[in-house]
Amino acid sequence: MTGIAFNKIQVNANTIELGLNKKARVGKLNRNYFILSDSSGNESAVERAIFLNDREVELALPEAFKGSSNFVIRYQAPRKDQKSGVIQAKNGKDAADQEYQYQADTTPSRPEADALTNAWIYNGHTYQLIKQPKTWNEAVADSRGKAGYLAQIDNDSENNAIYSEIRQRLTQVDFDQTRSTIAGGGASYIWLGGTDSDQEGTWIWANSGERVSLDAPPWGTGALGREPDNVGDQDGLAMGLEAWPVQVPSGEGFGRAGQWNDQALGERYYYLIEWSTELPLSSLT
Repeated sequence: MTGIAFNKIQVNANTIELGLNKKARVGKLNRNYFILSDSSGNESAVERAIFLNDREVELALPEAFKGSSNFVIRYQAPRKDQKSGVIQAKNGKDAADQEYQYQADTTPSRPEADALTNAWIYNGHTYQLIKQPKTWNEAVADSRGKAGYLAQIDNDSENNAIYSEIRQRLTQVDFDQTRSTIAGGGASYIWLGGTDSDQEGTWIWANSGERVSLDAPPWGTGALGREPDNVGDQDGLAMGLEAWPVQVPSGEGFGRAGQWNDQALGERYYYLIEWSTELPLSSLT
């Protein structure tokens, strides 16, 4: 057994993000090794588990525990007759059983998000996740029709903040509704406002015309290569919600969840509208 343990936990609307106290390599991920329980006797295994990186694991929050302010999350190490576990040290040994007590922070927070409209405010700008699959051009048109624009992300920290907000608002049904069907490795994506449709290889943000650096950290990268790669004429910028291709472990493909991929404009994905000011969130539809 090894000394790997949870050192942080963040509970979102539909997911749990667990931090590890040391690096681990991705083993054969088995969601059933993660068990949630509470003092009322409720107990449930998670329905989905993925590695975000070598220090963070994301779990789907079971329905029975949504809105719960107090529960225990347990990693149950596999028995000797089971295959390799979820969390492994570099020597391949399984992590020991671990428990983490979650107690919600009851400190009142400033109302910066609206669950009914899937909208939030970040750094003086308003964002709204639209859960209606559209092509990239349709998403651009709808954003402009709402007096906004398909979102522009200017740096890595902004990308991380927006990705976190998006993931809080997604269910497994959403993942299936916004999944690649052409050349996205079978992963799920969200349209952003970048494109190189005017000149191949010259990426710009459609709203501002500003260049998108090909060396920007959010572009997907992994053992199989890096994005953008223009497979089959891909002229729209999308944020991956999963590692791609989905059949390989995170970090061993072309990109990880939260990174960017160039996608065919005809793919139909959810999309993110941005306004360069703070709007009343309840007014958005």
